[in-house]
Amino acid sequence: MNVDSSAPCWESAGIETVPIRNVPEDLHETLKLRAKGLRRTIAEVDAIRSRMTLFMSAEEIDAAIVAIQDKPRPTGDETGQAYKSAFPPDFSGRFPSLCEV
Repeated sequence: MNVDSSAPCWESAGIETVPIRNVPEDLHETLKLRAKGLRRTIAEVDAIRSRMTLFMSAEEIDAAIVAIQDKPRPTGDETGQAYKSAFPPDFSGRFPSLCEV
């Protein structure tokens, strides 16, 4: 399967977009800015939110957004440490790192 890595994820997944007309320009700009801040398109944000509604209420989704919107994104080192701490202590002894392979 060839996937265009420059294409938005919703295009790669074969998700169709449906244009919505007559949206006030200020609302459209607000939505575009929010999506850009998340490094996503409006369609991607909508698809993510649609999936979230399968297991969260609208109030829970809004609360989660408020809780995370002002937090800075973790650095690569912080993310790596979080993953590392999730594994059992003997994990690195049982499985080599990519550098060791």
